[in-house]
Amino acid sequence: MVGNNESAKLFLDGDDTGEGENMMKKTILAAVAAAVMSISAFPVYAEDSDTPTSGETQITMYEAKDPTYNVTIPSAIQLSTTENTQVPVTVSGIENLPTDKKISVTFAKGSGVYGRLYLEGTNPSGGSNYLMTLMLKGTDGAVKCGALENQIIGTELASFTADGSSSFELYPCALDYPGEQSGNLAIHKGVTYSGSMTYGIAVTNIQ
Repeated sequence: MVGNNESAKLFLDGDDTGEGENMMKKTILAAVAAAVMSISAFPVYAEDSDTPTSGETQITMYEAKDPTYNVTIPSAIQLSTTENTQVPVTVSGIENLPTDKKISVTFAKGSGVYGRLYLEGTNPSGGSNYLMTLMLKGTDGAVKCGALENQIIGTELASFTADGSSSFELYPCALDYPGEQSGNLAIHKGVTYSGSMTYGIAVTNIQ
């Protein structure tokens, strides 16, 4: 019967084939392999790696030039007494106009009181002067009455994003009242009517 000491000796030494020693070697190798795998999970950088240590930003600044253009509007026109009159507006030489902008020509005011748009003619009989309200049609296509300053002031007459021409319309309100023969709703023959209108010209947003 083998004693306790001998059993311990056999467990440690094994038999002559060296199985005990091999088992210990395998255990040690497994532990080393686990340690290597654990270490390799963390990035390691060499002193000459490609990790940047400095940077650079190129800086520029630019503000576009203000738009330039030429607007041509007749300095005088002769209104028809029988039909609408086309008033041409021409823009040329446009430069530096942003793509979201336009050149807008608007009605600023007429020569009448409060900026109203009407013509005035001398009454040959010595009475009060004759007045003839003008009707106006701009880019929105709506006909507006020159006697209503709140309606017509600011009306856009033409707009441009490139060189070109456009027209707005004027006509005497008498054309809307063909049966009238007297007063300010009739055109009095032999009377010269006159007045004026002022424009606003600006670069505005395209809406």
